Amino acid sequence: MKSFTLCLLCFPGFSCCLKIHQPPAAFSHEGDTSVTLQCEQDNEEYLYMYWYRHTGRGGMQLLTYSINKEIWTTEAPFNTSKYTMARPVVLSSALHIQHVEAADSAVYYCASSLIQFLTLFNVNIYFPF
Repeated sequence: MKSFTLCLLCFPGFSCCLKIHQPPAAFSHEGDTSVTLQCEQDNEEYLYMYWYRHTGRGGMQLLTYSINKEIWTTEAPFNTSKYTMARPVVLSSALHIQHVEAADSAVYYCASSLIQFLTLFNVNIYFPF
């Protein structure tokens, strides 16, 4: 049986007019099959919530996002058998990572916004709320 240690780091963040609370955590799992990361924000007008990861190789990767409570999408090339998002209310979300492995070691970030961002041909485009 293959054994490995998984390290996940989470850091709290702040934004103008919005406070994000992401409990600081460092997970080291040996043998566990899933991890859940929590995030809360304090402004119900910020309907969009996002989960990103940074592995230290390249830029940040968008894993999943939500446009309102209980409505979320996992971004390609990631899939829902690995990454899912729970968002029972507008003010909080959770990222569930299934079948954890060493390749999942990264810093995971939660974010929120009033508007939806779209990257097209490496140009950021936003849609006003």
